[in-house]
Amino acid sequence: MTIINVLLIEDDPFWQENITELLGLHEDINVVRTISSKEEALRADLSDVDVVLLDISLSKNELDGIGVARQYSAQGYQNIIMLTSYNEDHIIAEAFEYGAINYITKSSCTDIPDFIRDTFFDRIRLHSDVSKIMIREYRTERKLRILTPTEREIFDLKKRGMNKVQISQVLYKSVETIKKQIRSIKQKLTV
Repeated sequence: MTIINVLLIEDDPFWQENITELLGLHEDINVVRTISSKEEALRADLSDVDVVLLDISLSKNELDGIGVARQYSAQGYQNIIMLTSYNEDHIIAEAFEYGAINYITKSSCTDIPDFIRDTFFDRIRLHSDVSKIMIREYRTERKLRILTPTEREIFDLKKRGMNKVQISQVLYKSVETIKKQIRSIKQKLTV
């Protein structure tokens, strides 16, 4: 029997304990270490790790797990499953963009063992927590190809929750210019 070594990166002691206990019920899955901070995660040796189970938020109200995934991915490490309670489209898309191979919400934690196995054996399937969101993101991305680079930048900032005034400050443009460009974006995307 193949043993899959898992690194759990989770800051909440409740989830550390419960996920470790859940994975301990499976003979083929071994939690080699549990890490609870971004700093510790960035120093971690991954040489004995087959799959990383990574909380997206390792400190209060920050998405620093995405930064860890990005660093691991840049080092060539591929088997990262994001674990989270967030289900916002742009956060999920960002997690995939920066290295996650899958994304499971904590409300679906009983599915984790199956997705660890799938990741280890290169059987990639999206968890149902994210499949509809990723399909929607893919369709949106295809539509966005008609936008100019500037319009795309405005669209992305708007999607992240910025208003016209904030966008104008970030891009050093007048609010009127941003309004016109947002109108143009809406016209292009509704065609």
